[in-house]
Amino acid sequence: MLLSGARDDGIAGLQLVKNSGGTVIVLDPKEARFPEMPINAIQYARPDYVLPAREIGSTITRLIEHPDKWKQVAMKNANRKATEKPSGYVCPDCGGPLFEQNEDDPPRFRCRVGHRYSIQSLLSADGEALEEALWAAVRALERNADLNRRTGQYMRSSDPSAAKRLLEDAEARMEQATLIRGKILQVYKGDIDAA
Repeated sequence: MLLSGARDDGIAGLQLVKNSGGTVIVLDPKEARFPEMPINAIQYARPDYVLPAREIGSTITRLIEHPDKWKQVAMKNANRKATEKPSGYVCPDCGGPLFEQNEDDPPRFRCRVGHRYSIQSLLSADGEALEEALWAAVRALERNADLNRRTGQYMRSSDPSAAKRLLEDAEARMEQATLIRGKILQVYKGDIDAA
């Protein structure tokens, strides 16, 4: 049963339940606090029932009292086989290759370690990993600039030409860090404005 939620990551579980012979119930999106997941579930998981909240309990009771339908669905879905193919993407959690599971729409991805993603959750996780990498680059550039600056100041009297080069490198690294920081903040501000 799926009641409410964002994105599409609940669909994989519903598809597994349905393909294993279970019955899928989805809350009517008009009643869901967050309708995006129920809408995706209706589109991709082929639920057996889309119900208002007041009808879910009685439907579950009826299904428990008459389990014959479950057996019919299980027989129908017993011969379905999942296939996987390399997706060309990497897992945002472990960096391993992701394989696209070719069962139903929307696409789902799994790495060899076992991390699993719907397409929307992969997009979100990949965006977070990208932002982390960009902030790591900013920190690395700032550390390198500081080290170049300090080394350049230390070497002013012993090797003025090397000191000058190091101080110029420090300035260039800080400019690069400032540029990347500005772009990250610009994207972040755009996300906030869009929300």
